[in-house]
Amino acid sequence: MTGGLGFTRAPLSVSLIFVGVGFLPLLLALFRIWQVRRAVRDGDAQLAEIVEAEAGRARYRGTPWGEPLLQQGVPIAAKGTYRLGTGETGSYYMQQSWALPLRPGDRIWVVRLDGRDVLYAPGPGYATRSSRVVG
Repeated sequence: MTGGLGFTRAPLSVSLIFVGVGFLPLLLALFRIWQVRRAVRDGDAQLAEIVEAEAGRARYRGTPWGEPLLQQGVPIAAKGTYRLGTGETGSYYMQQSWALPLRPGDRIWVVRLDGRDVLYAPGPGYATRSSRVVG
């Protein structure tokens, strides 16, 4: 039996597999939204000051949340360390365009859940510096 364009119909099980695979990115995004909402609700979002910052070659495997950032055909990422108001320090690695111009002294929001960083966001004053050129 063929469909309207002359193609043979795929078995229902194959169609369900494709639909299931299509839902995976949606489920991943919903999980991330749930994590962030929980962290913000519980007060786990903290303002941090950048201590060290650099934009350099990206990890070979990258991150599931990154953007495809390239500089002269080479994948790049922002990485460095930050200090929370409590004095605790941590390190970040982001493949996000807003993070590339970060410099020491800049501030970012760090959302932590169960002692693990789950999200970074631009801190106060970012919009006035977003025109900085990286390179």
